[in-house]
Order: sequence, then C-alpha cells, then structure tokens
Amino acid sequence: GTGTRAKYENNMVGVQIGARWYARHGHWILSSNVRGFAANNFQFFTGEQRQIITLIDAQGNFIVLNPVDTAIDQSFDEFVPGGELRLEAAYEVTREVRLRVGFDLLYFGRGIGRGFDQTTLAANGPGDNDQSVTYAGVAFGFEVNR
Repeated sequence: GTGTRAKYENNMVGVQIGARWYARHGHWILSSNVRGFAANNFQFFTGEQRQIITLIDAQGNFIVLNPVDTAIDQSFDEFVPGGELRLEAAYEVTREVRLRVGFDLLYFGRGIGRGFDQTTLAANGPGDNDQSVTYAGVAFGFEVNR
C-alpha cells in the first residue's frame, strides 16, 4: 500500500540554573521554582514514504507503475533554550497531612523536531526540526509525613 511513516528522536544534553522560593503563612506553604536551561539537541530523523502511481492511457486502460520508495535517515544538531516555572500551594491539615495543588509550565524555545510535511518528504527532507514546545499542567495531591 501507500503511505508515510516517520519519527524524530530528540536527545538533549545541556546545563540549567534556577532559583527556589518558599514561604509559610499560617497553615499555607507556598513555593515556586524557576529554571532556565540551554541544551544541544542531537536529533535523529527516520522517514519512509511509498507511492504507487496509476496512469490511464488513451484507451482507458490503467497502467500501474512500480512503487516509488523514499527513505531518509538524517541527523541534526539544534540549540535549545528554555525554562520552567513551577508554582505550588500546600495546606497543612495536620502536622502530618498536607493537601497540595501545583502548576507547572515547561518551555523549549526552539530546536525540537516534532514533525514533517508528508507531501514533500522526497523533495525537501524532513524539515520542521527547529520548533518550539510548551507544556502546561496542574497537579493535585496530598502528602503524609510520618
């Protein structure tokens, strides 16, 4: 059959620096973490595309050409700046039990391989290897200290 399969593998190595803030207000414990980082992203792209071309001649007969297979294996290096912000609030129900809620934002500024244009794999290669990525999430939980 026809189709396209591809994947990016992103492997980042780098450094980070950060700061932490912590404050207690009665039963509330507030904290935050801020981090900045810079990394080199060693990317590996693998793509395979198969096309089967069907033509119709002047008499209306179908002519099926042999499949055209295109395979690409490429490596890239990209610089990735980014940062993380984490905010958390905990309510101390008792000395041993805390209820927690937190927010986390993780940002990769550029240099992430995420996808490609399926229609131009053979002509242009994978492309799209320097995109940015943002993750955001909320966490709820409890803590028991004994």
